[in-house]
Amino acid sequence: MERAILQRGFIKKLCLLHSMNAVDWICTVMLLRTGGFFEANPLSALFIGDISAGFFIKCIVPTAVILLIAYAAKTLDADDLGTADRWISFGLAVYTAINVDHVLNFILLFTKMS
Repeated sequence: MERAILQRGFIKKLCLLHSMNAVDWICTVMLLRTGGFFEANPLSALFIGDISAGFFIKCIVPTAVILLIAYAAKTLDADDLGTADRWISFGLAVYTAINVDHVLNFILLFTKMS
């Protein structure tokens, strides 16, 4: 029972991480279009200007990876699942910071416009 609860929480966190990744991509594209911002991640800078490539890399590929991880999570014991869950939590913390930064940049942008 405990493992099943942990697994459901893990899957929910993966989906949240995926959503935050997509929001990061959308916000980055919007901020870049203002001309006052730049992509800080050198790997993302390679494709961020191409909407099709960005959608594929930031949305489609992570969806496939999440499905594979969710399938593989069924085979993990509770300890390994707990470790994986902690790594996903770390990723959520990182994306929370990134998305808070986006919100602050939007606020700065809108205050400069008014």
